[in-house]
Amino acid sequence: MRRRKNFLKKEEETLSIQKQNAKQIKQECEDALEGALPDLFSAVAQLKQLNKADMTELRSMRNPPNALRSLMEAICILLDVEPIKIKSMDGVGFIWDYWLAATGKHVLGNSKLVEKLTKIDQNSLKVETMTRLEELLNHEDYTLENISRASLAASSMFKWL
Repeated sequence: MRRRKNFLKKEEETLSIQKQNAKQIKQECEDALEGALPDLFSAVAQLKQLNKADMTELRSMRNPPNALRSLMEAICILLDVEPIKIKSMDGVGFIWDYWLAATGKHVLGNSKLVEKLTKIDQNSLKVETMTRLEELLNHEDYTLENISRASLAASSMFKWL
């Protein structure tokens, strides 16, 4: 009986410590979320201001910078738009091009693009999708400065993403 009481007392202490740690983590997450929400709301508002002329500007770019290509690849991945297979520059083999897919009717040519982007449920994204996005977004060329130099419209998408 005494052993059981000692065991239960130790278990209670362990659980108490875990509860305290969980409360601390919860508070840290709430603080981080509180700091991020204004930025998110601002980014969504900027995204909603994009119009047909902005999309046309992006679609008309024939040789966009790598940062912009990465942004549009990320948008395609989020929307489950497959890249287009084209011949490689050296003429040997093929490559998968997300830029061509992005300039098509399913992304930049879609009049409901902004609506589709704002309705994406971030909580239901697959781990594979998140991993692919993380790889793209962590590239050294992928910065707001580089995107803004290419297009102000794209900078709104960058902030949202």
